[in-house]
Amino acid sequence: MENKGGPLVVIKKLHKLFCRLIDEKEAGKYRKRKVFISGSAYSVPNPEKIPGLMKEFVAKMNKIRQDYHPVEFAGVVHKELVFIHPFVDGNGRVARLLMNLILLQDGYLSIVLQ
Repeated sequence: MENKGGPLVVIKKLHKLFCRLIDEKEAGKYRKRKVFISGSAYSVPNPEKIPGLMKEFVAKMNKIRQDYHPVEFAGVVHKELVFIHPFVDGNGRVARLLMNLILLQDGYLSIVLQ
């Protein structure tokens, strides 16, 4: 996950690249409003908590990487990002892109989740 600006910048860039044609105004930016995941009993954090949660998330990524097998690490990162739900739309897509980036960096093939 090493890149200029660190993991937070990478995550925002992945979102911007993926979502810019869907919603250019929101692409690459944390959400500023509440959202609900239809069909889910899980409630996502309030928008004002997102910057802090994302900083905590990337701060513990190196610890998670050390404690887990690379495939498990990729799965944990995916789950954690989806639970924070930092963007208005595209959270699952960005989480899958991030998960596959991790897998590729560790010499694994990418996977498809549906």
